[in-house]
Amino acid sequence: MTASATLPPVLSQPKGHFSAFGFAVVVEGLLLLALIFISQLGWWQKEPPLKEVMRLDLTEVPPQPKPPEPPKVQPVQPHPRITAPRLVTPPTVQPLPPPLVKSSEPSPFVEKPSVQPPPQPVPNPDKSAAEIATYAGQIRAAVQAALIYPQAAQAMNYSGRVRVEFNLLDKQPSAAKILISSKVGLFDRAALAAVVSASYPTPPASLTGQPKTYQVWVEFNR
Repeated sequence: MTASATLPPVLSQPKGHFSAFGFAVVVEGLLLLALIFISQLGWWQKEPPLKEVMRLDLTEVPPQPKPPEPPKVQPVQPHPRITAPRLVTPPTVQPLPPPLVKSSEPSPFVEKPSVQPPPQPVPNPDKSAAEIATYAGQIRAAVQAALIYPQAAQAMNYSGRVRVEFNLLDKQPSAAKILISSKVGLFDRAALAAVVSASYPTPPASLTGQPKTYQVWVEFNR
């Protein structure tokens, strides 16, 4: 290997290139020095005028006005209670009764007549029993008089009797029923019909307004 082959590629370049490069470096250095000199002179920069600074003194603060005080409310004074004077009525003085003057003559004693109540009428048991018995006979006669003999039984010449029971209150019968049947339905129905349609007499005073139960025989005879 030869010595010329080991040299760097820069040394192998032509000399014209070195002169141009050196000139460029010198020009750049001059320009840099000119800029530094101009910056030191400062003729191209004009400083702005200083503005007047107003100094504010913040130590003293003007006093703030006080808020208005709210109006004071006067407490309501209670009115004194005026009590009406009580009227005291003077006690009434009862006049004294006049003194009794004793008379020397004795006062007559008048006895009041006693009022005796009117005597109550004493009921006569015999008369009441007689009236009730008479009224019972009239009731039986009224039922017998209202009896209508059935025509079919009359045509067949039937006869018999029926014992009926019913309640009676001032000529009004109710609750009629057969106690002893005649074994013939025509007679039983006719006896009940006679109890309902009979015209009863007026009861005596001892039986007025009182319901009574009666039993009578109804006869069917031809």
